[in-house]
Amino acid sequence: MCHSIDARWALLDVASVRHGDTHLVANTIVYCPTDSLFVQSTRMMTSSVARFFTHLPLFIPYFESTLSLLDLKMDVDNLRQLLEQREYGKALEVVVQAPDEDRAGLTSYIRQLEFSQADPSAYTPAQLRSQLADIVDDAWVVEACAAVLEGDVDCVRASVEIGLERSKAVGPWLEERLGTTLNDDRDVWERIQQVLEGNEDRRRLVMARAVLLDRRRRLQTYTQLFATHAEPVTADDDSIEIDDPWADADSNASEKMDVDSTPSRTESKVPLSTFLSAPMVQVAVSLAASGDIASLVQFYGQYRVELFPYRYSIIDTVPSYAAPQDLEGLLPRITREGEESGPTASDTDVDTCLAQHAQASTAPTNPPLSAHEASQWYQERIHRVESDLLVDLALEWCQTAISHGAVGLEDTARDLSFLVKLVYDAATEQTYSLDTWRTMSDDERVQAYLSSSTVASLAADIRRLVFPYLESLSDSAQVKRKALQRFTLEAPLEKSLAIFEASKATLPLRERIIDNDVDVARLALARLYGDDSVDRWDIKSSIFECLPVWDVAGDELDEDTSREVTATTLESLAAFMQPSTTAPVPGPTDLLLFFEPLPFVALSRALDILDVHLESGEILAKWNVPAPLRTFLQTAFDREEQRRWAVRTARQAGNAGFEEEDEWISLMDDMIKLSGGGDGLLKGAFGLLGKEEVLKIFFGGVLSSGRE
Repeated sequence: MCHSIDARWALLDVASVRHGDTHLVANTIVYCPTDSLFVQSTRMMTSSVARFFTHLPLFIPYFESTLSLLDLKMDVDNLRQLLEQREYGKALEVVVQAPDEDRAGLTSYIRQLEFSQADPSAYTPAQLRSQLADIVDDAWVVEACAAVLEGDVDCVRASVEIGLERSKAVGPWLEERLGTTLNDDRDVWERIQQVLEGNEDRRRLVMARAVLLDRRRRLQTYTQLFATHAEPVTADDDSIEIDDPWADADSNASEKMDVDSTPSRTESKVPLSTFLSAPMVQVAVSLAASGDIASLVQFYGQYRVELFPYRYSIIDTVPSYAAPQDLEGLLPRITREGEESGPTASDTDVDTCLAQHAQASTAPTNPPLSAHEASQWYQERIHRVESDLLVDLALEWCQTAISHGAVGLEDTARDLSFLVKLVYDAATEQTYSLDTWRTMSDDERVQAYLSSSTVASLAADIRRLVFPYLESLSDSAQVKRKALQRFTLEAPLEKSLAIFEASKATLPLRERIIDNDVDVARLALARLYGDDSVDRWDIKSSIFECLPVWDVAGDELDEDTSREVTATTLESLAAFMQPSTTAPVPGPTDLLLFFEPLPFVALSRALDILDVHLESGEILAKWNVPAPLRTFLQTAFDREEQRRWAVRTARQAGNAGFEEEDEWISLMDDMIKLSGGGDGLLKGAFGLLGKEEVLKIFFGGVLSSGRE
C-alpha cells in the first residue's frame, strides 16, 4: 500500500483484480493527488487495470485521465477526442492498436458508453446482439437489457434473450443457497430475499433477471394477443440459444423465445412498454377499462396466480356492457365448502418465483370471499348493470352468479326475467327499472306488458307475455282470472273485443284467452253496461256475437219460471244502475261484482236483455239520439223517462229535415220496434209506452217539422 500523500493511486491488489473481485479491489484503492506511484504500478499490470476500470462504472470519470498514463502503444489523444465527440466507431478502430490483453476491456468500455447514450429502439435485433456482445460486464449487460422497453417486439425480444443468457449463472447460484427443496413451508421469495441481504450487486443482478424472466412471458402473451404477422415468425439466423438453468439436470434442452404465429386479431390498446413493464394488475386494469375483454380474459388466465388477489379491482373496471360469459375465469365461484375458489397451489421453482415477483403493485387485494360476500358482490354488479338499463345483461349476470354458487338471487333472477320481457319483448316506450318493477302491482305489470300491443297483436301478446308471468305467481289460476278480468274491463273497447274474440266458445279450449264461458258472459255484461260511449255500436255488437249461446228456456224452465227469472234479473239490474247522491254510477268493475254471484240462468236472461238493449242503442244512434247502453237499464221501469226519449227521437228526426217519405216511414218502424218485446218483458227503449202512444209521439214530430 502507498502511504505518501503525493501518490495518485494506491497500489492495486493485482491478485484481486485478476480474479475479478471488484469489491476487494475497490476497498484497496486510495485516491491521492499525484500519480507517480500509480504510473509505476500500472505499467506492470496494464491489462488488469484496463479490465478493472471496465467493470467499475464508479471509476469511469477517471478512465480517460488514467488512460494517458498507460503504455498502450496507441494514439491516446486521438482516442480521447473521439470519445468526447461520441465517434465510437472510430474510437473502436483506434483501440484495435491496443495490446491483445487490453483490447477487450477498452472495447467493452467504449461499447458501454455508446449503448448508454444511444436509443436501443433504433437497433435491429442483430445490431443489439452485436453491440452488447462486446461488453464483458454481465451485470451491466443484464441491467441494460432490462431497461430496453421501446422499439418493436423483435428488438425487445432480442434484449430479453441476451439478458437471460448473460444472467444464467444466477439460477445455480440461488439454487445452491436455497437448497434442493424449494416448495417447503417457507415462501420461496422470502428465502431469496434473505439470501440476497447484504449483497447489493448480486441483488441488482437477480432483480434484473427477474424483470427479464417476467418480460419473456409477457412478450409471449403480447404476441399471442396482438399478433402482427399472418405467417409464423422465426428468429434470425444469428439468434442465440439460451441454456435453461431451471431445466432438469438431465435435460440439455435449449431455451428459446416462443413466437406465436396466430394471425392478427386486434390492435393493442395498451402500449408495448406499459404491457411489459407495468405491474400486472395495472396491465389487466388497462385491458379491462379499454373493453378488450378477450385479451383481458386470456391475460388473466395466464397470470391467475399473480392477479387473483386483485381480481375485484380488475373486474370492477370492466365496462358494464361486458357479458358475464365473456369473463368466464375471472368471476368468483363458490365451492361446496362455502368459500370462493382460488388458484390451485403448485410447486414453485426459482425461475417462476422470480418472474412472479418482478413487479409490485399497490392495488388493494382481496382474500377468497365467503358465499355471502361473493353473493353480495354479484348483487352489486347486477345492480350496476341494471342501473345502466342493460336489463338483459343484468339477467345474464344473475344467472351466472347462481350457476357459480351465489345464494339469495333466485327472486332477483325471476324479477329480471320478467322485466326483460317487459323491456325488450313488449317493446314498451316507458323506461322500467328493477326497483320500479318491484313496486308495481300485478295489474300494473299486466298493463305495462300490453301497453304497446295493437288490436291485432293483443291476444298473442297475452299468451307470450302475460300468461308466463301470471302462471309464475302463487294461486296462479285465480290471479290469472282476476288480472284478465281487470284488463278487459279497463282496456279500450276495441282491445276488449280482441280478447272476447280470442275467448269464443268455438275455439279449442287451449287456445282461448278466457276459457270459462260464464266468465266471458259476466265480463261482456260488465264491460258493455259499464261503457260510457254513445257510439261504436258495431264493436259492441261484435262483442255480443262472441258470447256463448245458452238454451235454458225449454227443458230447464217452464214459462212462468222463465218470466220470473227475467223480471228479477231486469229489476235487479235496473235498481243497481240507478244513480244516487251518495254513490256514483257503477263502472265496469262494480258491475262485475254484481254479475259474479248471478246463477247461470240469470246470466242467460241478462244476455237476452243485453241483446235487446244493443238493438235499441243502434236504433237511437241511427236517428242521432245516442245514449249509453246503461240508459236502457236505468229507464227500464221509468215510463216518463222512456217517453222523453221517444219525443226527443221524433223531434230530432223532424229537425233533420227529411226530404223523402221513406225516411219518415223508416223512423216510424224503428220507434214501433223499440216499443215491443219478445215475451212482454224483453222490450226495447220505449217498451212501457205501447204502440199507439209511440205513433202519437211520432206524428207529433212530423207535424213539428212542418211536413204536410
